[in-house]
Amino acid sequence: LKNRIREIVANRDSLQKQLGTPLLSQLSTEEQELLNSLQVEQQKDLEGQVAEFSKQADVICTKQSVMQAKREDSMKKIRELGSLPMDAKNYESYSLKQLDKKLNEALEQLKKYENVNKRALDQYVQASSQKEELTRRMEEHKAINDLVNVLDHRKYEAIQLTFKQVSKNFKTVFQKLVPDGSGCLIMRTGGNSTENTDIPIVETFTGIGIEVCRTFIII
Repeated sequence: LKNRIREIVANRDSLQKQLGTPLLSQLSTEEQELLNSLQVEQQKDLEGQVAEFSKQADVICTKQSVMQAKREDSMKKIRELGSLPMDAKNYESYSLKQLDKKLNEALEQLKKYENVNKRALDQYVQASSQKEELTRRMEEHKAINDLVNVLDHRKYEAIQLTFKQVSKNFKTVFQKLVPDGSGCLIMRTGGNSTENTDIPIVETFTGIGIEVCRTFIII
């Protein structure tokens, strides 16, 4: 549109330059008046075309603004929908008419559930929410139990390792003090420790005892 306006103005200026040559001086007064009249009419015609083009430009700008507003509104609605379903891509090739038909079919399906007890629906939603909360708590409880079991296992391993090291040192020291004897530490456990092999020995631990023996040589 702007290029067309510039073209019209350029043609007008070119015509004025041509009429400004010595050719004008050769025209009679009547011819010059007629030429001036034609120039005025042409000027009005050009101005009318420019005004019409400007009006069309305003209409186009208005339509562009409306389309931009509609686009922004559509983008907002898309964002409000959140993440789209997995099968959303299946409808990308559908026309607006086909999509409208699918929408009407879905609305007809929804009408079948208009008489559903709203209280029952609310109870279902509440029960689902409580189920999710209980599931979350159970998972947290399981995670805590797993952590406690790991820490207990490490504690038991540390106790057993420490006892074995102390028992070894005791045996060495006792051997030095009593060359003709031997001694060792024993871990005392409860009476039913052998009945359940699944229980770690340190859980049945009740104390520490000492066993010693001495060799006598008869001459």
